[in-house]
Amino acid sequence: MRMEVNMIVKDDELLTRRIGKLDFTVERAEHTPESRLRWDRRANDLTAWLLAEWQRDHQDFRNN
Repeated sequence: MRMEVNMIVKDDELLTRRIGKLDFTVERAEHTPESRLRWDRRANDLTAWLLAEWQRDHQDFRNN
């Protein structure tokens, strides 16, 4: 069974990707105070994860 991937249609507000028989569409939503808080939390979580990965890599380097 072969799965087709990569039909992307992009304009200013819409991104559609076809994966097999499924179409996924992502649309930009209006900013709200709640959405800004979610993005801030995601940015903080990603920063913490990247720092932990960097520290783990450097710890492994120091131990070798």
